[in-house]
This record gives sequence, structure tokens and C-alpha cells, in this order.
Amino acid sequence: MKIAIIGYGNIAKKHVQVLRALGCTIIASCNRSAESNEKARAELGIDEVFVDYREMVEKIQPDGLINCVSYQNIFQVSKDLIPYQIPMLIEKPPGISLDHLKELIKAQREYGTLVQVALNRRHYGVFQQAILDAGGIDMIRSLSVEWSENPGKIKEKNGFSDEMIAKYIFANSLHGIDMLLYFGGKLAEQYILTQNDGGFFRWRMNLLGKTTENKTLQFSSSWDNPVPWRMVMEAKNSRYVFAPLETCIKINSNYKKEELQAPPHDQAYKAGFFNQAEHFIQSIKGAKNKHGLETAMPAMMIAEEMTNQFLSSPLNI
Repeated sequence: MKIAIIGYGNIAKKHVQVLRALGCTIIASCNRSAESNEKARAELGIDEVFVDYREMVEKIQPDGLINCVSYQNIFQVSKDLIPYQIPMLIEKPPGISLDHLKELIKAQREYGTLVQVALNRRHYGVFQQAILDAGGIDMIRSLSVEWSENPGKIKEKNGFSDEMIAKYIFANSLHGIDMLLYFGGKLAEQYILTQNDGGFFRWRMNLLGKTTENKTLQFSSSWDNPVPWRMVMEAKNSRYVFAPLETCIKINSNYKKEELQAPPHDQAYKAGFFNQAEHFIQSIKGAKNKHGLETAMPAMMIAEEMTNQFLSSPLNI
């Protein structure tokens, strides 16, 4: 299977590693800068490079596309490429607003293009092992996610404006919220609490919800007090703690601890990327795509509502 990559950075390299391990050929890379194209040649051995993704697609006609441009550009590039009807894996977020996602879904349906969202944490093998150990997803009764970043450092490192930081926080919250809803289920009730502890970057956003299957879900983010990202799954007689997310400690009713090991492919490659790429390849071959654009809608809705509530709330000190 012949795959082309759009955008070149650390995430692109991770995609290339697993695709090659799965037998794919990376036939081209597209980047706006000559420097990135040279890196694609030198570091990954991709000989054919382009600066225009439309030209690349029209010339080489790949079997699949990996779209991993920056979060500010992901929507426009995806929108431009969907009409070519080439299967595409797009990095999260699929746009920086709910309207962006809705527009991509509309285009996808119009052209019948296979589009998969790269929400790789859905594919963590250690999560699946914990669910299996608990007796299945129905046995998980409660999930909680703790999320954080440091906006000040992000601004300093990338030169982002305050507006870009706000969009970044929305985009990155999608990681944790999607994880919560994907494993927890559809919300029947929800309560959102946001607070600004003084200063633009002191974001606190919280979600408490109950699903249609009576599971309780919690999302808590603190954007000026970084802690390791963490998720906790609770079953009847056991608790599964993922901190960092790629690891799992099981605690039983006698407080005995046991470590569940991540599968080999999640140790060899960036966690979740192998299973994610394999699903994309199988979808191209005709299997059902279980991670299409529509599946990102619930988390995008919560992330946007939470962000808008924060931005419109008075300053709390």
C-alpha cells in the first residue's frame, strides 16, 4: 500500500515508523518549507517531495494520505483533500471549532471519502487489557481523567498569541475528553464548571457527567499547574490507574497492586499508533471504519462548550 504524508515533524515520523512496520511504502511527503522536505529525504528516505499537496495527490495518486499538519491548518488541508476521494488519516483536532468538524463531515458524506481521526489513545493496548481484565467494558462503572498543560511555556516556545493559546487549549482538551467519552459512553447528564484563578493562562475546567448506562465520568483540567496526564477506571472489585497513560497499575479490593504490561507494539512505537494505523489500512481494504469524523463529535461538543464557558466567565481570583 502506497501512502503519502502531509506535514513533517515528530508525529509524522511516528506515523512513518508504524506504516513501514505494517508493510506500507511511503512514496511522498509534502511540506511548505524546503527545509522540512530536505529533512524528510535525509531522515526518512522519502525521495519524492512536494510543496503543494494538491499537486502531490494529482501526480502520484496514493492509496492513502496521512494529514499531520499543525492544528491551525488541519481543517483547511482536510477540506481541500476530501474531494479527491483518497482515504485519509487526519491528526487531531479535526478543526479548531465544532463548525469545522461539521463542515468536514458534510464534505465527507458528499464525496464518500474515507476519513479516520487519529485519536490514538483510543487504541492503547494497555487500556484494552484493563477492560478485558475487568470482565469487559460493561463492568467499568466510573472513569476519571486529569489533564493539564502549561500555556505560558507553550506560548514562549512557539510564539503563540493569546488567541492561539485559547484554540490550543480547546484542541488539546479533546485528547482527554474523547478518551473519557470513548470508553465511558454517551452522556445523559452533565455539569460543567470553569474558573479563572487570575490571569489569562490560569484555566480550570471540569466536567461531571452520568452516562446512559449509569456510569459516572469526570474530567478535570488545570492549565497552570501541570501534573502527569492520568486516567482511572473503576470496576466492581478493582481500580485501574494509568499515570502516565501508557502504564497501568491494577489495585484490587485487598489493596494489592499489579502492573499490567503494555503490548509489544506499544512499547516499540508511540503508544496507540500501531493499532491505529492497522485499523486505517484495514478500512482502506474495505473493513468498517470505526473511527470516522462523526465519532469525534461528542468530545468536540464538550470541549467547545467548556472553552466558551471559560472565556465568557468573569475573572475569579
